[in-house]
Amino acid sequence: MWNIFEQPWTLLVTAVVLLLVVAIIQTFKSNRLFFLIPLLVVLLAPALDFAVRTDREKIKTVIDTVVTAVENEDTGTIAQLLAQDYKDSTHRSKDAMVRKFRALLHPPLVEDIYDSILEMQISGDTATVTLLNRLFIDPRSNYAEFAKIVLVKMEIDLKKTLDGQWLITRTEILAINNQPTKWSNVGYIDW
Repeated sequence: MWNIFEQPWTLLVTAVVLLLVVAIIQTFKSNRLFFLIPLLVVLLAPALDFAVRTDREKIKTVIDTVVTAVENEDTGTIAQLLAQDYKDSTHRSKDAMVRKFRALLHPPLVEDIYDSILEMQISGDTATVTLLNRLFIDPRSNYAEFAKIVLVKMEIDLKKTLDGQWLITRTEILAINNQPTKWSNVGYIDW
């Protein structure tokens, strides 16, 4: 669904159209105050974009926070972003997933992560995001001898809480280095 707050360009284009309309009206009626209308719209566009956080932006913030937490081996932050009813194909609870992250991140697993959102579908209070992550393996990791960079394709389901916050309800690993896989194989894969 189209959302005016996703970017300021819609209002800026509207301001240009209004400027043209005001210029045409100005030829018939001379009133300099008409030129304030497009100016107000131009000033309003970036202010609205800054002031209003859309669901898409909130979800991107959750994903960026998880990526930073994985880079910093911060399982506490990861736990805060998982819903109480978290469940995936392997981990039957939030606690099981946090335990998996603790095991994966000790010793440190990644040095840096670059994520790309391939697809984001938002439907009411739920969302599904497909990500492609490039993991730069930490030299201290058990996996460093197998690979320096690993591509991980994931699907993440999120739900919106009553206070407007988005929490992760499910994550599934779809592929590692373009090879189909799942959570139960992570930690046992010979990259």
